[in-house]
Amino acid sequence: MIFFALLLTVFCSYQEVKAGEWADTARDRLISRIPGYSEKLTVTNKKDDDSRAVPVYELNPDVKMSTIPVTVNTIELNYIGILRAPSIGLELPVIADWSYYNLNFAPCCFSGSAYQGNFVICAHNYAAHFGSLDRISPDDTIVFTDIGGNNFFYTVESIDILEPADIDEMISEEYDLTLFTCTFSGQARVAVRCKKTE
Repeated sequence: MIFFALLLTVFCSYQEVKAGEWADTARDRLISRIPGYSEKLTVTNKKDDDSRAVPVYELNPDVKMSTIPVTVNTIELNYIGILRAPSIGLELPVIADWSYYNLNFAPCCFSGSAYQGNFVICAHNYAAHFGSLDRISPDDTIVFTDIGGNNFFYTVESIDILEPADIDEMISEEYDLTLFTCTFSGQARVAVRCKKTE
C-alpha cells in the first residue's frame, strides 16, 4: 500500500511538472501572436485617446471571444488570451472551453467572458497553475489580455472558500471576474472575486 501511495505521489508530481511546462510553452507561443502584448501593464485613459478604434466587444458585449489555436506536442487547443496576477508572478494562457481534460494543460474559461463582466476562470491547484491563489490579497491587480491585445484590469475584492458543489455561487454575476481552484486538500474551492477597474 505504501508503494502504491508513493507511486501515486510520483505520478502526480510528474503530471504537475508537465502541466507547468505545457502552460509555459503555450503562453510563449500565444504571446507572439497577440498584437501589442507587453509585459508592462498600462491603462489608456479613454477620454484622452479619442483616436482609438472602438473594440467590437464594446459595441456588442455578447460577441463571442475569439480564439487562437496553439499546438504543443501534437495536441491543439484553442486559447482566448493570457491571465496575469503580477503580485504572485502568475502569467498563464487561458483555454477557451473548460473540460477535465483541458484542465490538465492550462486554466480554462468556465463561464461568461471578459466582455460581459461575468468571467469565470478555473484551473487545477498545480503550483504552476492556480496553486498560489491563496497568496493573492484584496486590492491586488489581475489582468486578462484577449487575443486582440485588449487588456482588462481587475481589482481583487475578496477571497472566498466555497463548497465543491456550490456552482451557482462560483459563477455569481455579482463579480466581473472569478478565479477558482481546489484547496490543497480538495475538500473545498478557493474563489478569488474581482471587480473591473475602469
